[in-house]
Amino acid sequence: MGTIDFGGKDARKRLLWDARTRLLLACAVIPAAIETAYLHAAGEAGDVTLLFTLLATVCSLLMALLPNVGGWAIVALWAARCVVPQATPFSILFCLLMAVTVMTYLNAGMALAAAVIAEGATAARIWLYPWDSSVFTIVCATAAFLMVAIWLGSMMSWREQQEIAAQERAELLHELADRELAMQLHHSVANDLTTILLLARQLDSDAVRREAHGETDASESISMPNGGQSAPIHDSGLEHTNPIEHIDEAETISLIERTATESLVKVRALIAELDRTDSVGADTEFATARSSAANGDGRDSSANGSAPSACGKSRHKHAVLRPSHITEISTTELRELGVTLDERLHANGLVGETIISGEESSECTDERKGALLDILHEIVGNMMKYADPAAGYCIAITLGAGLATVSASNGSAAEGTAEPAHTGNTDSPALTGGTGLNRCRQAAESLGGEFTVSTDGPAWTALVRLPLI
Repeated sequence: MGTIDFGGKDARKRLLWDARTRLLLACAVIPAAIETAYLHAAGEAGDVTLLFTLLATVCSLLMALLPNVGGWAIVALWAARCVVPQATPFSILFCLLMAVTVMTYLNAGMALAAAVIAEGATAARIWLYPWDSSVFTIVCATAAFLMVAIWLGSMMSWREQQEIAAQERAELLHELADRELAMQLHHSVANDLTTILLLARQLDSDAVRREAHGETDASESISMPNGGQSAPIHDSGLEHTNPIEHIDEAETISLIERTATESLVKVRALIAELDRTDSVGADTEFATARSSAANGDGRDSSANGSAPSACGKSRHKHAVLRPSHITEISTTELRELGVTLDERLHANGLVGETIISGEESSECTDERKGALLDILHEIVGNMMKYADPAAGYCIAITLGAGLATVSASNGSAAEGTAEPAHTGNTDSPALTGGTGLNRCRQAAESLGGEFTVSTDGPAWTALVRLPLI
């Protein structure tokens, strides 16, 4: 249990934060004051009676400010009242019960000790005043009331602990949901926006290069003295320029439009997923849409982009306890995905291919399938930003029984010797500072797989092993 500080607050005892609770504790003396007024009117109240009422008032106010200190003060006052032969207000018992209740709420062991002391003082009247036949009844009644007070205090403490635990769990789930949302936004939007930005810069740099060096379009190549072949560029700064000398601008623009459309679909799917109130029905619909898109439906982007993975369903409060759906991943859809990834890389000036091998299909959970697709897109996005076009790239995806292996490698531009895949600035804040590889590593490890990245000179390699079941 926590400890009450001098301000009367405890981080885990929120009931005492309320001023109304403090006021209620201070008002515990009211029954004793009423009884004292009655005794005074009947001529039975003496100085001792008034003194005990005054002390009860002070102790109640002290209990409102410092519950532990005030509670022990009331226990001491009750013990004194039990041994004093003069007439004293019996209603001080109400102050005692309030004190024991609050002390139990704060610390059950301390309250139990206080109750034993109070009951012992009450029982002492049996030997101090053996002629009083009502003493035994008072002792039994006091014991019963003290037990009720301890029970109430313990229930208050238990209930508050349950509420605090529920609140902490809700905060934790909210934090996990925020992290999941950040991951989904990264996988579903950030990679596509990066692709669009890089392709747009590639188009812009190609136009600037043609204008600066007098290059002609394909329609004008007939008049070129070398029979339409592009003349070699001897500028030292352009020796490692894009190996794919003529990139069809129309195809690049079409790729940008498709990527933007896919990104819009992903954002809408993610927003719809967040807005759904029927988690069970919504999750089934979302998983179906995800699966159909992964099988080549161009209306969504799981086959061509990194749509929000199925693990995003965990944002629903019941989804954490629901097992993942069993689906299937095949080499056919991986080949279709590879074609799309190659299109992006080729449009960005990189030469290479994506190789698919292994089993024709394998069972997998939708969560692991989504994680695999997200990791692939993150690797491709990383290649587009940092790969050296003169060195090329290779992505090998092997589909096994219950295991997917991805090996991706590319050459990185050595400092001062080569240009990046695009001629834009890779140090731009828009392109650097990402957390994609770390997120992929965390996702793979959380699913029992592994994600390693290594460099050997200018060669950059990523290896992913991801269990599918």
